[in-house]
Amino acid sequence: MSAIPKDWRERVVAILEAGRAGTRAITNTARMDWMALFPESFSFEVYSVVAKVLKADAVTDARKVETMDEPGEVYEFLFVHAQRRMYSKVNLCEGRVSVLVYSAHLQRLGNIEDGRFV
Repeated sequence: MSAIPKDWRERVVAILEAGRAGTRAITNTARMDWMALFPESFSFEVYSVVAKVLKADAVTDARKVETMDEPGEVYEFLFVHAQRRMYSKVNLCEGRVSVLVYSAHLQRLGNIEDGRFV
């Protein structure tokens, strides 16, 4: 089980899966990283992947982030997708009605062998 609270995971999953206009966003950097890594996919597929990982609690490591400018509750986490060790950072924005995906790319920090932060 990850260090991400269950209620946060469930709320993020619900928002990402509902796909209502204006409730989910991805930064340009995260979009470009995702498309570079998975050029045959669509950038919105990151929402499905993040939701699937959080729903299954398939996170290999996680930690809360307190340094983002946007208000909300932010977690960064590591997971495996398409046989690659991945990193994502997600904000459950203030009011808990929208989600912002800051990052979705290959794991570049921590212990890549075991999918953990160090």
